[in-house]
Amino acid sequence: MLKVMDANAIYAAAAVNRRAMADLLETLTPDQLTSPSLCGEWDVQTVGAHLASAITTSVPHVLVELVRNRGNFDRTNSAVAVKEARNGITATIAKIRANAESRFTPPVTGPRAPLTDAIIHLGDITRPLGLPHDAPDDHVRTALEFLTDGRPIGFVKRGTLSGLQLYADDLDLTIGAGAQVRGRGIDIAMAVCGRAAALPTLDGPGVELLRTRIS
Repeated sequence: MLKVMDANAIYAAAAVNRRAMADLLETLTPDQLTSPSLCGEWDVQTVGAHLASAITTSVPHVLVELVRNRGNFDRTNSAVAVKEARNGITATIAKIRANAESRFTPPVTGPRAPLTDAIIHLGDITRPLGLPHDAPDDHVRTALEFLTDGRPIGFVKRGTLSGLQLYADDLDLTIGAGAQVRGRGIDIAMAVCGRAAALPTLDGPGVELLRTRIS
């Protein structure tokens, strides 16, 4: 049985996944870095830049960008990531490694959010490149619990999980009630965060309902 992770363990887990991101980015070719990711209009390099900026950008800087983008959080998030990407991949990798143990936590969401962010964005890069996407079981379980019983603002759209039961067969973890969606925990996490590319890896009568909700 997997142990429940306390806050210190969750921060340590986030650091592990951030370093995994840095290690991955270091192996990619220029063509791979400019390939589309699963994260909206961002290419692979910009996803890495987003992770770097998320653990280093100060609150005052974010507020300035929010004003510039008329209070739109999504546009602000994208503007910060694109600006960071202009510094180059070497700078992005160095920034991630130097700040891997950052304990910055977005308001309301708690320490599980940065861990989940790192896991999901690793998938945003690896999956379109045909690379494996894995994380330790306790990390994935913690992310799934956050996505289903926490305050996953910015991760899961309201109503996405209503009437669905998620069964992570590799973790022997069942969450919710209703039409079942089953598969690896990390694949379920990607799907509930709106990554339709993960849906073919899942089974169960709830998959089509989930597809309509994240489309």
